[in-house]
Amino acid sequence: MSDPSDCQWFSAPSSQLKVVRDYFQYLSHWDLEKLSTLSSPGFIQETLPVSMGVPTRTKTEDLAFLKDFRDSLNGSPLEIKIYDINESTGKIWVHMLMNPINIECFFLFKFGTGNEKELVIRITEFVDSKKFLGMMQGKSAEPEMEDD
Repeated sequence: MSDPSDCQWFSAPSSQLKVVRDYFQYLSHWDLEKLSTLSSPGFIQETLPVSMGVPTRTKTEDLAFLKDFRDSLNGSPLEIKIYDINESTGKIWVHMLMNPINIECFFLFKFGTGNEKELVIRITEFVDSKKFLGMMQGKSAEPEMEDD
């Protein structure tokens, strides 16, 4: 997905789903400044399963991680293929594939309340641990998944 607004799930989005759409738009083009505006000051990002040993990151740490990640890809844009989205009050689940890294994952976006109801307070990312650990160790990823 080069433009998240083209995705079928974003045709009539709620205000929180618009934030998720913008998140993927900014992430895919590495616009970290705009990405930072979508999360609360107390934002937390965690990667699961816990057994992988990836530490939880604050907003500042996550932006630094994303900058390093972008640099490791030489600034190449991410292509995000969304398989499914499930929205409930204050939470949005997204099942996707990220290329060129070929990582299948689920993101759970949690939103704040009151003045922060349109800000992401936490992202819990469930990753394909075998591929993720291989990527972190510098091994090549397996071939890309087939389209539906």
